[in-house]
Order: sequence, then structure tokens, then C-alpha cells
Amino acid sequence: MKLTYKKMKEFMLNYCKDYSRYANDAESMYKMDKYWAPDFKVTAYFHRTDGTYPVVYTSRKDFQEFLIRTHTVIKDTMKVRDVIIDDKINKAVILLKIEKRNQKTGEAFEIDGMGCYQLILDEKKAIKIVTLDFFWDAPEKIKNLGSKR
Repeated sequence: MKLTYKKMKEFMLNYCKDYSRYANDAESMYKMDKYWAPDFKVTAYFHRTDGTYPVVYTSRKDFQEFLIRTHTVIKDTMKVRDVIIDDKINKAVILLKIEKRNQKTGEAFEIDGMGCYQLILDEKKAIKIVTLDFFWDAPEKIKNLGSKR
């Protein structure tokens, strides 16, 4: 099997739906393993006043632990605005509108985000994400939702 434009786009659209469904909950987080390679690396360009920049997670496990910690307070729902695929270099860029909702108070707002994903075929010929570079537009809003990022 070869990575094609059609397969990559379908994979990324399914990924975004499943991220919103499963990556907000410790009980269902394991379902994201079908998308992320074990050596999945995330570089998040969050402009923070209280930490390192950029934020880097060097494995799927580290990233999942981060999500489980932060999503006890904040739930993310991703809405795809556009998908850009380059099947020559196996990259996908997703432009997003992300709803961030405080699960205790119900307060919510939307931010714009962009993820740049490197895709591979693993040894079982399944598509996996090996790297994600993620950017968003309004990190100062997160403090108001009680996040400890």
C-alpha cells in the first residue's frame, strides 16, 4: 500500500473526529493509539508566561499523559476548516477551529489552530502520525479556563 492523497485526507478527517471523541478522556484515550506512532513527537508552539517554549512531547505516552492531565479541566472539540495534503512528502496541514470548554463551569470559547502532521505507513501498513507541529492563536484565554499549562 502507498500513501495517497485520498487515503491521507480520509485518515486526517477521521483523526480529527476521533480526537474530539476520545482524546479528552482517560478511559478512551487508548483509542488514539491507532493514529499516533509509539515514537510520536509533538511540538506545541504555545506562547506561555509560565513555562518552556515550545512545549515538546517526545512520545505518544508523554503526550497522552499531558492530555489526560489537562483534559480533566478543559475539553477540546476540533472543527476542521481546511485540509491540505502533500502526498509527495506525506504531510498534512489541518486548519482548525477548536472549542475549549471548562468541564466544571461550562465556560467555552473558540480559537484558531493549525497542525502540521508527518505521516508514515507502519510495519502493518497502517497510517500513523509520527510528528505534529501545532500552533494556536490565543493562549492567554486558557488561563481564564483554569488550565495548568
